[in-house]
Amino acid sequence: MEAMASAVREWMDAHHERMLVCPNQPGALVLSKNACMRRYLAAQEETYEDMMLVDFFRYRVKKGLYVCRNCAIGKGLASRQERMGVSCRPEEPPQALAGSI
Repeated sequence: MEAMASAVREWMDAHHERMLVCPNQPGALVLSKNACMRRYLAAQEETYEDMMLVDFFRYRVKKGLYVCRNCAIGKGLASRQERMGVSCRPEEPPQALAGSI
């Protein structure tokens, strides 16, 4: 267990510039900037009117993305990617920024 924790700390130290702590998700969620941008974009595509009508698992996904809908960090990351001329649809990983995010 300690070896795993050590490996995680080592990886985070080496890649800290690609990571951020989400101020909107509970529990001080640490995620990559790329994941943040993709969550923001996915939240823009969701419809929230039928949130209570979907099955429990879909409800949890929508509820988790709902806080990303108006996120200034995700919006900034997505607009930065657009300015670079890279497609950033949620279903496509942005290949051009893979090394810089």
